[in-house]
Amino acid sequence: MKFSPLGFLKGLLFDNLMTKIMALLLALLLWTYLVYSSMDKDTRDVPFRLELPPDISVRSVALEEGTILTDTIAVELTATKGMFNSINFGGVRCLHKVTTKISGPETINETITRNDFNLPEGVSVKPIRIKINLVPLVEKEVRVVASLADCAGAPAEGYMVRSVRSLREKVKVRAPANVAESVSEVFIEPIPVEGRKEHFVVRTKVHDRGGFGIVALEEVEVDVVILPNPDHREITLPVFFAAPIGFPYGVEVTPREAAVRLEGPKSALDDLLSSSGGVELSFRLPHPANSVAAGQKFNLPLECRFARKGYDAVVTAVIAPSEVQVEIKPAGEGEK
Repeated sequence: MKFSPLGFLKGLLFDNLMTKIMALLLALLLWTYLVYSSMDKDTRDVPFRLELPPDISVRSVALEEGTILTDTIAVELTATKGMFNSINFGGVRCLHKVTTKISGPETINETITRNDFNLPEGVSVKPIRIKINLVPLVEKEVRVVASLADCAGAPAEGYMVRSVRSLREKVKVRAPANVAESVSEVFIEPIPVEGRKEHFVVRTKVHDRGGFGIVALEEVEVDVVILPNPDHREITLPVFFAAPIGFPYGVEVTPREAAVRLEGPKSALDDLLSSSGGVELSFRLPHPANSVAAGQKFNLPLECRFARKGYDAVVTAVIAPSEVQVEIKPAGEGEK
C-alpha cells in the first residue's frame, strides 16, 4: 500500500478526535489546579508615601475603617511560594500619586492598587481604600531663626563659634492654609563646624519645628564666625565725661570708676591694653546742652569704647556697675 503523507496527517489529527480533546481538557485542568493550589497569601507592612501636587498638603491619611496611616501600610499579597521566596521585601515601596485639585480643605477617597507598588510580575495586590484629608498650601514670608544651637559638632581645639547668623531676615515658604497664620518663623538646618577654625558662609535649607508641614521655597546663606577661644582681663577704669563744646555746667559722677571684664582673643586684649586710652568708660547726656539745667540728676548707662576700630566686633565688655548717677552742677562746681 502506497504511503500518503496527507492521509497520515489526517489520521493523526482526526482519528479518535473526541478522545484527544478530552485528554487536552484534562491536562489543562490539571495544570490550573497545580498552579493555583500552590498560590500563597501574605500580609506585609510596606513603606508608604503620597506624591502630591506642589500646592497641596496632607493633614491625615486613614484606611476606610478609620485606622490612621503614618509611614507604612499593610498590604495583602498573593503569589506562588516560589515567588514569595524570591521577593526582597526590604526594597518594596508603595507610592500613590494624588492628582485631585482642591480649593479648600477637602477629604477624598482613593484606591491603592498593584500599580502603586514596585512588585515583580506574578504578584497580585488586594486593593486598599483610603481617605486623605487635604488642605491647600498658601505662600508667605516668615522670619529665619539662626543661633549657636544650630551648630553640629565642635570647632578645632582652641576655637569657639562666636556667632551664627542668617544673611536673609525672611524667606518664602508654603504653609497649610489652616495653620498659615500661626507660622511666623523657620529654622536653619544644622551647620557642620567640626574641626573648623575660620569664618565661613554656607547655604542651607530651612524647616519648621512645629510639624506644620511647611514647604520651603528658598534656601538661605548662613554666616558662621569662628574665633580663638576668648581670653579675659579684669580692670578698673575711671568714668570719663567729654563735655559738649560750650557746655556751661559742671558734673558730679557717682561712682567715679567701675570694674570692667573684657573678653576676646588674647592678641586683641593685649593690643588694646598696651596703650594708654585703649579702653575708656564714658556716658552720654540724654539732652542737648541748652536744655540741661543745674540741679538735674540722671541715671545714665556706661559705655565701653575702644580706641582701635574693629575691636568692638571681637571684644565684649561687662561693666559693673552698668550705670552711674550724674548730677548737673553750676559752673565752676564738680567736674567739667
